[in-house]
Amino acid sequence: MSAAEELRALLVGRRPPAGLLQTVRLELGGTEYYGEEAVLERGRAAPIDLARAEEVRGPASLALFSDGVAAIADLHGERIGRVWAVGALPPGEPEAAVMVAFDADLRQARASVFLYAADHPGATPDLLDRLAAAGERLVGAEPGYRARAFLIRAWGDAARGAGLFALHRLGPAPVRPSGWAYAAVLITAGEERVVADRPAQPIIHHRL
Repeated sequence: MSAAEELRALLVGRRPPAGLLQTVRLELGGTEYYGEEAVLERGRAAPIDLARAEEVRGPASLALFSDGVAAIADLHGERIGRVWAVGALPPGEPEAAVMVAFDADLRQARASVFLYAADHPGATPDLLDRLAAAGERLVGAEPGYRARAFLIRAWGDAARGAGLFALHRLGPAPVRPSGWAYAAVLITAGEERVVADRPAQPIIHHRL
């Protein structure tokens, strides 16, 4: 069973014949589901049908792009590790957490898009240039929020490649909600397709 078939099965709550890694993890709508049973239960409760999705394969990554929904997976051979489901999906139930500073990586940097070529050896420079421009547009599409985009996965070239951004947002309310959303980007020679969490689901941090 290919990794794409395994991912499609996982997202509708079916256990792939090859089994799942103990460390399998799904991030969706501001919530993380860790471990085989939690991920399969989420798939059964709200299936994500990517049977006809377009596939983009990298050396250790896989993306499935459909209309309004995308899934990005880390691969270990043909087995799936971490998965991000992005787009028009029912939100998860976020857990309460402690409010933290907006500077998510504690670097005190001021840029709105964080992209380091050394982190993405499977991506060519021309692909990274196009992804950087896409990241700027993603940040600009968040009116009313401070937003930053972190490129966390990328592979391929400007003729055909994919990237996954984590979007960190800080809301405008007096008690400022802070949270993450994700956006998957498909790059081809003639177009750019973006599948993003909309609306991005902030995780509300309660005062203790």
